[in-house]
Amino acid sequence: MGLSDPEASETTEADKVALTTPDRKFTVRTVACFGQCALAPVVEVNHHILSHVNERTLQREVKALTQDRNQDRK
Repeated sequence: MGLSDPEASETTEADKVALTTPDRKFTVRTVACFGQCALAPVVEVNHHILSHVNERTLQREVKALTQDRNQDRK
């Protein structure tokens, strides 16, 4: 996705990070808690909580979002 580690000056707290892709289409942000510990790791994609997420699952979600955006442009 073209994300890189933020510089220390870009973060407000050590455990909170926000990274945006160079094209500004995606932002990845860490948060303290979703209240879903039993389902961890969890991510929120467009206001939907996904549970037991691994790298493959996240790649599939990003691909689907990218395809949806491309179809919206047609």
